[in-house]
Parts: sequence; structure tokens; C-alpha cells
Amino acid sequence: MLALGLGGSNHDFSACLVENGEIAVGIEEERLTRRKYAVNVNSLANQCWRYCLTTKGVRLAEVDAIVADDTLLPSCYFPFRSRTTLIHHHMAHAASAFLPSPFPEAAVLVVDGAGSLFEGQGVETMTMSVGNGTEITEISKVYGTNWSTDGLRETRVYQAGDSDHSLGFMYKAVSRAIGFTLYEEGPWYLTEDGKTMGLAPYGTDRYRAEFRRHLDLLPEGRFELHLKDGGLLHFVEHALDGLEGDERFARGADLAWAAQDLLETAVLHAADWLHRETGLTRLCLAGGVVLNSVANGKILRNTPFTDVFAQPAAGDNGCAVGCAYYGYHVLGEQPRPRGPKAPRTAPGRSATPTSAAGTAPRRSSARSTPRVCPTGVWSGRPGWPPACCRRARSSAGSPEARSSDRAPSATAASSPTPAARR
Repeated sequence: MLALGLGGSNHDFSACLVENGEIAVGIEEERLTRRKYAVNVNSLANQCWRYCLTTKGVRLAEVDAIVADDTLLPSCYFPFRSRTTLIHHHMAHAASAFLPSPFPEAAVLVVDGAGSLFEGQGVETMTMSVGNGTEITEISKVYGTNWSTDGLRETRVYQAGDSDHSLGFMYKAVSRAIGFTLYEEGPWYLTEDGKTMGLAPYGTDRYRAEFRRHLDLLPEGRFELHLKDGGLLHFVEHALDGLEGDERFARGADLAWAAQDLLETAVLHAADWLHRETGLTRLCLAGGVVLNSVANGKILRNTPFTDVFAQPAAGDNGCAVGCAYYGYHVLGEQPRPRGPKAPRTAPGRSATPTSAAGTAPRRSSARSTPRVCPTGVWSGRPGWPPACCRRARSSAGSPEARSSDRAPSATAASSPTPAARR
């Protein structure tokens, strides 16, 4: 069976083909258009799904299932809209983490800025689920209220965003205030949150109390985070007004510290409840907030979960992976294989890095340990960045290992930050 998954929203368009339970080929639109996050590309001329079919050597008619995230621009799947099954954004994220994981059963935590819009409730910003076999069952969810639109009409809204009760939006707003804005058009903008995560250790707890007073931890792992209408957002937007030079850097670092502290507090609250509710010790993670590898490490060290599987393509680009696996396992009713999957290179790509001069880095005959080439390029076709699967295990799950402030020796669960992806 062959399943095609389409991911993204109004950015990060991507496509993935799953065959026989394995990713056959996957790619992001940005790798073909050379526009970061595929911002302002022609979504109707979507190249990524065409690339997948061409690389695999199959026609669209040979694909058995086509699944897309329902926040994706409809123009991305317009040519085959009658054949496309739409699933909720957080279900696509959850499927991207659990279905390719080595776990037959696991808790699943999805955290991002905003997902699908649920009438009368709001937009999903955090979802806690249980995965078992090929089924994913949601057991608790945080909805964002007071969400924004594109300012035109509701039918134009493909992904409501920038809402209250959103960890992703909070972090994005802080990144913007500090100056880590990658792209901005009117009220819509993209930020480089990985830089904010990296700046946080240079800060102090100066703003901790101010941030924490807007956060309420609720039962069932949920939370309320008041951002708009006199909430935290007003403080964040003006915290650095009139500051320059070293003082501005220091206060910006303090903002980053407070944002990281608040995010970790809410995420650990959710993870702790998820463990208590399910009794499971294995956890799968996805959603844009999961690109925060520091928070991932805190989950591994400071909660009872002993095995953590994070989807490194945790942002909207990874929804293509989830949609493809959903089509294969859920719609196609195909069983999941057991055991971890080895990382795969992209079709046509050599697994050997080459130096900038185009030759393979030499290995010293006196040493058997491979050396890292600090500057290099890959030859062959572009691929799906990063590798599809990452897993880490705490040191025998001991309380001492979890309570230690030292970073875990297994770093595989740490997914790359947005700033480090390129």
C-alpha cells in the first residue's frame, strides 16, 4: 500500500510517501523553492508532492490513500481534493510521533501555537492522547480563545492563531520583542524561537513573577495563559522600550529566561498528569513547541517517563509524516511493525558527508573513531530534514538521573531548534 501525506499550514508545506510501513520519500517545499519555510510560494503549484511521486516513480492514480492536515491551504491539494481525507492538525502531529515510534503503546503530547478550529471551543493549542496499536485517543485538550484571523472573513481562515492559552504564541511573542523576527507581513510574522531558547540561560529570574501571574495550572494537565486584553502580551511588547546596548541585551535575556521557565512549567505539568492518568512510561512528542530541546530534556529528567520519542520534524512540516502514516495505518488498516526504525537517508543521497572541496573527509589510520568534518556539503538529491526518528531513554529511569541538573547523555530526544535547522 502507498499513502501520500501533505503537511504544513500557511507555511512549511511538505509531502511524504509511506510504503509498507516505512517512509519511501519525503521533502519540504522550501528545499525545492529555496524559500525558507516556503513563505509566499505558489501553493497551487505545490512541488513537494510531485517530487515524491517522481522520485518514487509512481503516478497519482497508484496512490491508495491521500491525507492532509485540515489547516493546510486547500490550494495545496486542489488537483486531487475529491480524493483527500482531512484530519485535525493535532492528530497529524500525534500520528507523526506515535505511529513511526518503536512503542506499541505510549502517551502522546502535542504542543504548538495553534491547530484546528473547533466550533464553540476555540483552537487546539495542546493535546494529550494515548496511542495503542494504530489508534490514537485524545484524553485532554487545551483550547485557545480570543484567536485572530487574517482580518478579512472567517471563510479565509485556514489556521486560526495568535490566541490566548497558547505556549507557542507566548514564545513567539517574546522572540519578536527581543528582535528574533525572521519574516513579517502585517499582523502575521515568523520568529526564530531557537535563538530565544539559546539566549535564556544568559538571563535571570527578573520577570519570572510577572510571567507566572498570567499562568493558571488546571486539572487534567491543562492550563490557562492569559496573553491578550491586558494579559502578558502587553508587558512583553513594551518590556524593552527605551533600552539599548548591553542593558537591552540583558533584559532581552531575562525575557527569554522567563518565557522558557513558563513553557517548561506548563509542559511538565501536562507530562506529569499524562503519566499519572495513563500509568505509561513511554512518551511521544510533537508540535512546534517540541522543537524546544531544553524542555524535552526536562521531561526526560524530571518526569517518570523513561522513554521519550520526539519527532524531530516537530513543526508543521512534520504533519506530512503523520498524515502519510495515518493514511497507511488508520485508513488502510495496515498493522504497525514492532521495533525501532533505523534512520534513513533520502533517495539518491549518499550517507557519506563530503568536504567543501567535494571529497569525503579522510579518517586517520591511527584512529577508528570517525571524525566530524566541520564544513561540508551533501551530494545528490535534497532530503527530508532532519532524520525521521529520535528516541532517548533516561539512565535506567533512576530518580537520581531524573533529578540531576546535568544534561542526559542520550541527546537523541532533543530535536533541532528552528535556528539550527538550516
